[in-house]
Amino acid sequence: MVSSPPAIPPDFSSFTPFESEIHKILSKCPNNQCDSDPILTRFLKDCASVLVSAITNIANLSVISGKFHPTYKECVISALLKKQIRQRSAV
Repeated sequence: MVSSPPAIPPDFSSFTPFESEIHKILSKCPNNQCDSDPILTRFLKDCASVLVSAITNIANLSVISGKFHPTYKECVISALLKKQIRQRSAV
């Protein structure tokens, strides 16, 4: 049995997304809302030009340090119901 070498984790010490990238990501977000979103997506998109610098800084610091605020680790999972299939009556 041949064992593979241990995976080397990626080095994010030089990871620095540009504000233009963050602004592009924000502008492409759908206007849908999620229960866990503390800010309305439409409001965030409307204020992106003012907030993009701070959001970029937070993203860079989190990735470089490997530390993320606990609220960024939470999610809400909800089931999507399939369309009901009509039962055919036996002929």
